[in-house]
Amino acid sequence: EKRLKRKTEEQLQRKGKVIRLETIPQRLLPQTPKKPKLNTPESPKSPRFNPTKSPESHQLNSSKSNLNPSKSPKIPEPKSPKSPKSHPDRDKDSNVDGSDKMAGGSGGHVAFQFVPCCVFVRGLPSYANEKMIREGLSAYGKHIGRIRKILITRLSKSRMVTNTPEDIEGGLSAFVYLDDKVSVQAAVRLSRRKKIVIGGSQPAIFPAISKDFMRFINAKREGGKIDYIRETLPMRNNRLIREMTIPPDRERLMSTSDQIKRKHSLDSIRLALLDKSKHLSDCRLVVRNIPRSLATKEFKKMCRDACILWSEHSNPRILHAKILTDKKRVDSKGQARSRGVGFIQFDAYQDAVNCLRCLNNHPNPGYGFTSRARPIVEFAVEDGRVIATRGRKIYEKRKMKIMLEEKDMKYKNTLSGAPLSGVFDRAVREPEKLFEEMGI
Repeated sequence: EKRLKRKTEEQLQRKGKVIRLETIPQRLLPQTPKKPKLNTPESPKSPRFNPTKSPESHQLNSSKSNLNPSKSPKIPEPKSPKSPKSHPDRDKDSNVDGSDKMAGGSGGHVAFQFVPCCVFVRGLPSYANEKMIREGLSAYGKHIGRIRKILITRLSKSRMVTNTPEDIEGGLSAFVYLDDKVSVQAAVRLSRRKKIVIGGSQPAIFPAISKDFMRFINAKREGGKIDYIRETLPMRNNRLIREMTIPPDRERLMSTSDQIKRKHSLDSIRLALLDKSKHLSDCRLVVRNIPRSLATKEFKKMCRDACILWSEHSNPRILHAKILTDKKRVDSKGQARSRGVGFIQFDAYQDAVNCLRCLNNHPNPGYGFTSRARPIVEFAVEDGRVIATRGRKIYEKRKMKIMLEEKDMKYKNTLSGAPLSGVFDRAVREPEKLFEEMGI
């Protein structure tokens, strides 16, 4: 009978008339939510239950608990999944570190949540300038340290960062670059204690947020779909171009020849980036307006000193440094003359940015620069095809070197005077020495 039942079930199942519950996956079945279990006095899991006591004592305990509602057992509410914090301004001091943190779900991530060593100052008066901000922050110079750079912006540009823009309508905001993470933490804590005063007002200071994370915050506030942004090559190119361009208020310090050179170089970079195989390198820099007398060693030392001057704790590692020369033109010593253009490659992106920020449009009289010929520092354009061929050549060279070393070792082992490897070879060729070592 059992066999007949199985056969009939199989036949019906093939036709699609019978479906067993066992064959359906568990995730497709309707699942009822589990109810929270209460610790009643009758259950053995309750801490008040004692089997040695009489049932009358249990009734007394339960009546006491009913009389006092504060001691009655509370029903645990189901925990809802915590949503990510809507704004980093409300974070605790433990989250204020000014470092690059990752945020996002499993579908992707928002890159560069915090700008390194930078704070955002909002609530400044409309008449505030760079000197007033510097004086207000330098009053606590022991805690905050040295101020690298100040960028003042209008409220419309930084509206997405503020919590309540209506309260400070018509005011200014600023991005202040500090020395390290410790100074960022100190500035944020001092602003929370209402100790920093700039132009008669007490501004609010927060760690500076990147543009990608601002989009994430705006999408969350508006209740729309959150797009997890991953930085692409075009996005990185735009970020690097913004880094090496000089604001219009600083252009008046440059000479007309420098302005023409900068405009021409930026146009050539944008024209080169139209080719999709080319991109801006984030570790390789081009330095123009180099004095003719500057040698490669001095150029390398200048870039290293600039990194350390901008960030004292940095230890830059330079992979390659070279000044372009013209072989047709020769100086008094018979060497090729410099073209005034040099390339330098760092191991890390942060070192390259520090060098660019310190040298770009800042004449250093110690190395022959003048106010009429200031250094022009830019990120170098690289071709992906050239990098691929270069990597292929390096791989082939390493492979050939390993093959030659293996052949050389085999040839040495075959020679009579070569050191013998293996007990069998030594026993065949030099049995006396082997017996002496063994003590025979």
